[in-house]
Amino acid sequence: MVRFPDSDVVTNLSTAALIQSFSVISNSINGMTNYFDTVRVDIVTGASQNNVLLTTGDMQMADIHNRRLIEATNSTGVYFWMEPYRTNAVGTGSFGSYLTNSYLSAQSNCVSLGGNTSFGIKIMYSHHRFAYCLNGYLGVEEVVQ
Repeated sequence: MVRFPDSDVVTNLSTAALIQSFSVISNSINGMTNYFDTVRVDIVTGASQNNVLLTTGDMQMADIHNRRLIEATNSTGVYFWMEPYRTNAVGTGSFGSYLTNSYLSAQSNCVSLGGNTSFGIKIMYSHHRFAYCLNGYLGVEEVVQ
């Protein structure tokens, strides 16, 4: 006979926190701030590489998993393009903050190169790895630093 694990039981519903969205999870559980890894791709110019011509903004890795991101140039400028999340997603959005952008449709941004003849690409990746437990479940607890 196979015995499956029993369900968790909530005994005090008045202290349960309902999380409507991962973007507001830190309101209830502070340790869950920045839960998703993020990446940002910038096209920069100049010797110091601090002059940002074009940026994707911070994107959650869960939103861009297995999607093609293209950086290309043409006679008038440089652009980013990312394929839609689903094949039936319609329209084209603009890259921006993951807090205000659903990233389901194709994304595209373009900028004129102007007098710039060379540029670089900077990739910033923020990795968030931690475990968080409110009460030390089974005696295991990790402190977030």
